[in-house]
Amino acid sequence: MPYTGYLQNPNPGGVEGVQLWLRPEIRNGQAVWADGNGVLVARHPGDSLSWLNYQPVIVPMKNQPFRLPLTDVSLPALTIFSVSDTRLSTEQSIWSLGRDTQADLINTNYRVADLSDRYFFNYPVSRSSGPVIQSCFKSDLDTTQDKFILWLGSRPANPSIPVDAYNGKLGEWLLFNRVLSPTERQKIDSYLAIKYGLTLDQSTPKNYLDADGSVIWGARSMAGYGHRIAGIGRDDKSALRTMQATSSLLPGLPIVSAGRLAISNATNSSTLPDRTFFTWGDDDQPVLWEESTAEISMLQRTWCGQWTGVVEGLKGISVYWDPELLPPPMPGNQYWLVMDTSGNTRFTPEGWRASSLEVKSGKLMESDMPDPQQKAKWLFSLMQGPPLFFKTWWDAPQCGALSPGILSVRVVGGKAPYRITLEQEGGVRTEATINKNFWADQARDPGIYWLAIEDAEGRRYRQQLVLANGKTQNTVSGEESYLLDGKDLDLKADPGSPEAEYTWILPDGSMHSGNHLQVDFPGHYTLLTREAGCLTELSFIVLNAAKTEPIALYPNLIAPGGAFRLVWKNTEAAHLRVVSPSGQVIYRQELLKPGTYRIQPGIKQPGWFVVSIRQGQKELVSKLIVQ
Repeated sequence: MPYTGYLQNPNPGGVEGVQLWLRPEIRNGQAVWADGNGVLVARHPGDSLSWLNYQPVIVPMKNQPFRLPLTDVSLPALTIFSVSDTRLSTEQSIWSLGRDTQADLINTNYRVADLSDRYFFNYPVSRSSGPVIQSCFKSDLDTTQDKFILWLGSRPANPSIPVDAYNGKLGEWLLFNRVLSPTERQKIDSYLAIKYGLTLDQSTPKNYLDADGSVIWGARSMAGYGHRIAGIGRDDKSALRTMQATSSLLPGLPIVSAGRLAISNATNSSTLPDRTFFTWGDDDQPVLWEESTAEISMLQRTWCGQWTGVVEGLKGISVYWDPELLPPPMPGNQYWLVMDTSGNTRFTPEGWRASSLEVKSGKLMESDMPDPQQKAKWLFSLMQGPPLFFKTWWDAPQCGALSPGILSVRVVGGKAPYRITLEQEGGVRTEATINKNFWADQARDPGIYWLAIEDAEGRRYRQQLVLANGKTQNTVSGEESYLLDGKDLDLKADPGSPEAEYTWILPDGSMHSGNHLQVDFPGHYTLLTREAGCLTELSFIVLNAAKTEPIALYPNLIAPGGAFRLVWKNTEAAHLRVVSPSGQVIYRQELLKPGTYRIQPGIKQPGWFVVSIRQGQKELVSKLIVQ
């Protein structure tokens, strides 16, 4: 049917003058195109329904072009926005604008081309690797032309150019009859990014704005956390209502929901006040556990989120995690959500909060978040640990200072009251019983200690603590790791003064005195140097070169198609392939950095398959059995 334009109440990003606002919606189980007021614009029988950030999107039928005449739409100039998934193996036509059978503008996953003026603009490669917002503008259109035609997911017959019809996800499509200002474009980009879980390019820091132009995600206040940005929120001027969200670049890590997670945003009955948002991003660190000598360890990646708007009285905010995207915990350990709600840029004893994750929604793990405060800023990540453990902070005194240091302890899990025992080498003990999960020793001297805790139900946890004044200036050789290559490794501390005393802490917690250590097994080592009343430390890792495991596969026994988790710890990029028994490559993926990957090769029959990872001239090979 032809589209003649409309007068709308809401405006995308609060920007007036939109000539065409196409939004995917669900009507009677079918994907349709509606306008900003929800009025049906077009129903194309070949289209199918899909999802992006719990919002409906449309996948056009590849061999059935969708053609929409724009009757009486005058375009002296234009600005166009579109949402699409650009992870495609070939160049494909996402949309075209022209007349009859002739295209004037064509937008692909690689570029936008002005065919009338023979001009094109290539999108950056980094913006062709996932769901994105694409926009273009033009100021010198033919004002006598008023019979434009829009092709979505296809292109007209002329001119003949070597691009395929689009068969990916299509979100909203917006057309304005003027060139928008930078602020207007930023407001529309923000609206689309929040709705579809998209990350605006932060190579030049860019704020997210609501329809009134207020900042809802600040590039400066959230510096360092500009990766995989997402948010929940409500903005009535934009008809934006996003009650549950995840980054469409990595769905499931994490998902934040107002109330319990629903199948879609439309079926989530929770609400937020108008112009209220919670937005977050991550620091782009690997999704791997930190190396640790204790039973507990934190995820290397950290997220930071902030609240804007009216938050008084809000409750029931939950966060969900897909365990298939996470490295598994050690045997006997579980996942814990850890947060700092004090607004700090690092985890502190004052703002520390921990809660266990439980399987609640299908395969997802869930934990409640605290009730928000006005302009609250939250730091959060995951830990793996037993049902009872503790996290410590050491505020060390300077060398030569007369005052002692401060040891702070946060208990995680278990049941109060807790009995704490701090024991130093030589048998000096400090004992305390606490009814809350926090304990501090305001006058603690540096040294080597054992800290133990027991809860009301008899659970126990014990860990060695090295409370040093700082990092040592005497290094072994300045390396962070060493290799055992079929022979013992001799380590020597650089000599300091003749009065310096050296102690080595071995992986099993035992200690060795002297400036020389002969190592015959891998693990974490710590060198302590005590000199002139000052205790300093240096930690490093010894690896077994003959038994290094850069790859670990964790099969999913429930998911179809041979899906598995890959924990990749190598810092260099590599290429993964899954090969069928007949030698056919059925799946490829680039491993660009260390992390946890979910591999979904889509295997449709049982058999033996080969997983190979090539890095330069080296290749790692593993078997995958699908039954």
